Amino acid sequence: MAIADKNAYVLDEYAAIVEEIIREDADSRFAWSESAHGDHEYPELDKVGLTLERADHIQRFEAVKENMVREVRSELSTVQQAYQYLENFEMRLLREAELEAAS
Repeated sequence: MAIADKNAYVLDEYAAIVEEIIREDADSRFAWSESAHGDHEYPELDKVGLTLERADHIQRFEAVKENMVREVRSELSTVQQAYQYLENFEMRLLREAELEAAS
């Protein structure tokens, strides 16, 4: 019987830990969601992408921007590198829109 009690205790503790991890993950996703929409610590990156008009291009740009912010936070790139990449990506999307409009 003692072993069954220990197993139940371990399973209860495990369940509590899993619930805490899920709750923390949800909290961090909410915080990330807020930061991805212009309220983050890299205001320089909010200046890029403002000329995009098409909804699909804006969505693609925002997804790439989220990835670039993650890279900066992880110190895989600098804010300046992220800015340049996003600027180039914005130009590519604008050219893509021009080509589609011309055809």
